[in-house]
Amino acid sequence: MARRRLVHREPCFVCGPVGGPQPPQGVQVAFVWDDDSKILEAQCQFGSECQGPPGYAHGGAVFAVVDEALGGACWMSGLPVLTGKITIQYRKPVPLHQPCRVEGFVVHIAGRKVTARGQLFGPDGLCAEAEGLFIQQDRLEWNVDLAEIVG
Repeated sequence: MARRRLVHREPCFVCGPVGGPQPPQGVQVAFVWDDDSKILEAQCQFGSECQGPPGYAHGGAVFAVVDEALGGACWMSGLPVLTGKITIQYRKPVPLHQPCRVEGFVVHIAGRKVTARGQLFGPDGLCAEAEGLFIQQDRLEWNVDLAEIVG
């Protein structure tokens, strides 16, 4: 089973800084892609900086992590995309300082449109599930080689 890490060359709100002396920022999620299952997943934890209701993660922070899982799954599938729209259903509140698992995977490609799905699980099961529509971008226009994005 081949596994690769999703690597950003620029700082990312969800994944954090690229490296160097800057302090950790954002949620600090380290995504790993499995070439066999075609699933991008990560263990994560929402800290106090992500609090919404007392003791729980803000829905926007949860959304950002799920968006990264879906979009990252597209990128790791060789499809450079931007988010078009995402529908998310929050099933349970996500507790702060507790281990969570997030995953994303591509389910359909039609021309430039890519559909991806994903879930976020907390210690007590499914907390959020989402489906997103992503639009493929021209790699040459961005001057980005996907080999620079995945490590």
